[in-house]
This record gives sequence, structure tokens and C-alpha cells, in this order.
Amino acid sequence: QRSGRGTVKNLREERTRMFDYCMPYILLPHKREGEVADTSVDVMVELPGRQAPVVCEFDWEMDEVDEFVDEKMQEEELDAKHREALAKGVRDAVTAAKQARKEKKLAQKAEVDAIPPAVRKALEAIKVHKFYPKNELCKGMRSKYVNRYYGQADQIEGDADPLGLVEYTQFLPKRDRPGLEDGALVEPLQEMVSVCA
Repeated sequence: QRSGRGTVKNLREERTRMFDYCMPYILLPHKREGEVADTSVDVMVELPGRQAPVVCEFDWEMDEVDEFVDEKMQEEELDAKHREALAKGVRDAVTAAKQARKEKKLAQKAEVDAIPPAVRKALEAIKVHKFYPKNELCKGMRSKYVNRYYGQADQIEGDADPLGLVEYTQFLPKRDRPGLEDGALVEPLQEMVSVCA
């Protein structure tokens, strides 16, 4: 694999799309324990006499099956004969989702239990710092949230420009910043990330 400053910006578009939603991952047991479980499930029920299935989202903590089915039958203009099949489809989807969640929790517990005490203590001592570029545009958009794995940052750093590479003028439209061509920020920003990492 070729590496270097030009690697990322020279990727083909379809390859670039693979990195769009990449998130830094780390297993932090003490933050995983505070995760809120999702109680929503996607439901798709095939009903006799209908070409398209009924597709909906059901939250088993917020919704009641009977009330939900009644509302959905009105929305989809379903016949009374479809009521039981729709209710069964919702209940089956909930049962499968709960079983999958139970299995996932057991697997996560086994993963955490396998971590040696010394490593777990070190993970709990990790401090997360979130860096923002040094410019006026970011002042009103700062948040401690990093992602689902790191959770909240312990500290926000507003001066994440140790090399002085990012100036306010570089975020202006091209016509207002003569001398800067498209892509001129790519390499400086890569340098900044490598320094801050």
C-alpha cells in the first residue's frame, strides 16, 4: 500500500466513500456501561392481497402494540382481516430484536471480562481531548461529544493549530482569498492532524 500526503486525496471516489463514516474506535468499559439501549425495531410485514409490504418502526417502550396497529391500519387503509397478521409481525420483530440485543450484551460482557485488570485500569484513566481549529467559525459550534465509542471529551482544546496553518481567511470563498487554489488546505490539515494525534 502506498502511503504519504497524497494518498487520501488521490483515492478513487468509490474508495473515498468507504471512509466517509469511519469513526475512531476504542473499547472503554466504563463508558460502555452507560450506553442507552435502542428500543426501536424496523418492522416489515407481508400481508395477503397487498403487493407492497407494510414497513414501519416500532418502539416497544414508547408504543403499545394494539394502539400502534390501529393507527397503522388507518394510515395504510388496511382491511380488518389484516389486523392480526400485522400485530403478529410487530410482536415477532420485537421478540427477534430483544433476543439480538440480549446476545449482543452477553458478547460485550465477555469482551470486557476478558480485559486484564491492569489494562482496564489504564483504559479508565484515559483522558480524551477534542481539538477544534483556531478560527472564529468554530467558536459557536463546539461540543464535548466525540462519537459513540469515546463519548464525551474530558476537555475541549480551542487552540488546535500548533503550526499556525489554519487561518480564518482560508475558510473564505475562493474569490475572497486570492492565491489559494482548490485543495490547498488538504496537506496543511493533514500535517495538523498528525501533529495533534
